[in-house]
Parts: sequence; structure tokens; C-alpha cells
Amino acid sequence: MDSLRFLFLHHNQFTGSLPSSLVETQTLSVIAIHGNRVEGRPAYGRMQAHPPCTKVGQNYTIPSEKDVLLDVYESLNGWSWPRNRGWEEGQAGDPCLQCWYGVTCTLDGYVTELRLPKNALYGTIPSSLSSFRHLRVIDFSYNPIFGSFPQGALYLPSLRELDMSGTFMDPFSLALPSFGEELGSLGRWRWNGDLFHWRVHESVTL
Repeated sequence: MDSLRFLFLHHNQFTGSLPSSLVETQTLSVIAIHGNRVEGRPAYGRMQAHPPCTKVGQNYTIPSEKDVLLDVYESLNGWSWPRNRGWEEGQAGDPCLQCWYGVTCTLDGYVTELRLPKNALYGTIPSSLSSFRHLRVIDFSYNPIFGSFPQGALYLPSLRELDMSGTFMDPFSLALPSFGEELGSLGRWRWNGDLFHWRVHESVTL
């Protein structure tokens, strides 16, 4: 299979893990394995410089979640990102099934992590980021992002970690909660080298 470029195995009943010899085929550019019961993370060989593709479920990305990701791409100059695997597909692509760079999803198509550090994100964060109901991690650190962080995103019910260190955003522009006030479920917040902790659904602790 030295000349194999496309492999479509989706929506079958395969179990176990993919052989490393298969995914390391030098000519293979597309492999579709969704809709199976494949476990673990494939060893992607030539893609080792990228974050590993996280296993996704049998469903497509929830449309409203995809819309927010496209907002992020447009607002933060996505066409100039050095690492934008999948994102450049736009409406034609699917973030969870195609494992867009830096995106992690649940098995049923909700976005849970958005990790894009040191990736030349430039501009302001869209307010639609506040729409992610299952998002646990936001890492936009060390990018030339400016403006205000969407206040509603701080109160996302599932958010556990926010890293905005190394950006041009002013943390004091945020309406931070007073001591004892709940801040969604956020447990760790890093901004320009300062690390703050919140007890989940409890109070602010420094």
C-alpha cells in the first residue's frame, strides 16, 4: 500500500486500535474511522509536531458549536495561523470528525477544549465564545490578541481552565467576581504570568 492516499473505514463495527504501520504510510493523507469502536490515539508519524487527534464520536459537530469555531477563525485572523489543520476547510469541514488543530470534542459532537497557544492569533475574541456549554479549556496564550475577553465566557458552566498569558488583553478590564461570588466552574485562570484559582462553584481563593 505504498501509494495509498485515502482510506475510508467509517460506520462499520471495527474495534481495537489502528496498526501504527498503517497510519505511518507516507502517502496517506486522509483516513476516516468515525462510526466505529476504535480505541486510543493513532501514532500519526509525520504529524508528531501537532497535538494528537483526540478520539471523537460517531456524530458530526453540533452545528452551533461549529459556527462559534468559525467565528473564532474569522475574528482571530485564522488564515494566517501557522498551524490551522482543518480550519481552512471552513463550512465544508467538520471540526470533530476531521480533528481540527487544537480542538477536542465529546463523543456526541460538543467542543470541550480549544488550545491554540503560540499560533499567531491576532484580533479580538468574538462574543459568541460564550455560547460553548461544554467547553472545559481555553488556551489562547502567547498570541497578539487585544480588546476585552467576553464576560459571558467566564461563566460557562463547564469551564475549568483559562490561559490568556502573553496576550495584549488587560485583565483589569474584566468585571471580576468579588470574594465569595461564584465564577461558573472555572478552576484555574492564568493571565500574563499570574495564576489565580477558583474553587469550583464556591469562592475565589488567591
